[in-house]
Amino acid sequence: MLKKSDTLIFKNVEYLDSFFSQTRGLMFRKKLKDHALLFKLKKPAKISIHMLFVFYPIDFLFLDAKKTIVDLGQLQPFFGFKTGKETVSYLIELPFKTIERYSLKVGDRLFFD
Repeated sequence: MLKKSDTLIFKNVEYLDSFFSQTRGLMFRKKLKDHALLFKLKKPAKISIHMLFVFYPIDFLFLDAKKTIVDLGQLQPFFGFKTGKETVSYLIELPFKTIERYSLKVGDRLFFD
């Protein structure tokens, strides 16, 4: 479950914590519709995200260890790429326009198991 305060964003969250699942991410997968992907890093780090072999746009969130959004944005298929400026503990990949729909912004704290 992924929430912002009392607002449920997604009931279904797919947790990716193995090297293989994090490396694969959304590559060659169907479009996200009713769930989010949550990457939990083994240790805080500056990370990059790419859209190679992802066939649809997505929203993404970089979160620190306190689950606070430190960066966010949208990426386009195949050519999207983002290198984080901050050290993060979590990456969340969301269906396109989720950031807009829930008015997510840097500084918001999210809640998940």
